[in-house]
Amino acid sequence: MKLWCQCDPGFVLSGTECVPRGQCGCTHNGRYHLAGESFWEGENCQRLCRCDSSSHSVQCSRSACAPGEFCGTRKGIYGCHKRTNGICWASGLPHYTTFDGKRYNSQGTCKYVFAELCGASRSLPFFRVEVKNGNLGSITESWTRLVELEVYREHIAVAVGQHGQVQVRA
Repeated sequence: MKLWCQCDPGFVLSGTECVPRGQCGCTHNGRYHLAGESFWEGENCQRLCRCDSSSHSVQCSRSACAPGEFCGTRKGIYGCHKRTNGICWASGLPHYTTFDGKRYNSQGTCKYVFAELCGASRSLPFFRVEVKNGNLGSITESWTRLVELEVYREHIAVAVGQHGQVQVRA
């Protein structure tokens, strides 16, 4: 005995449901895509693919992310995404605000990683920012005494004097 499913005339099996022919999607590399859906594939988003609703096949063409975009995964979706500017800052005696808006106060005199590129990236340059606090004459108050920048593996140190003098060393 052979079992098989059949849809009413004008309908086709799409996954586990019968849908009108124009709504049938495509299966590509083991994944199902909705009719008309576009998606990226290949390392560094080398191809833009689209599920053609009339032929029920995937058509891919060579492509790349636009200027101001990066290839990666954001919110679980692989593809080209707009770059967003991030801001972090240090202020006061010393108060730090991270890229995600969280605030930290640090009165210690150790060297801290203030910001850095998280993970290897071909589309973003390497950078790292370290800060070192200094005491203001009391054990409980400190100030940001040294900021060290490393961009493209080049090292730049910015020393900040207690009275606002700034010294840059490369």
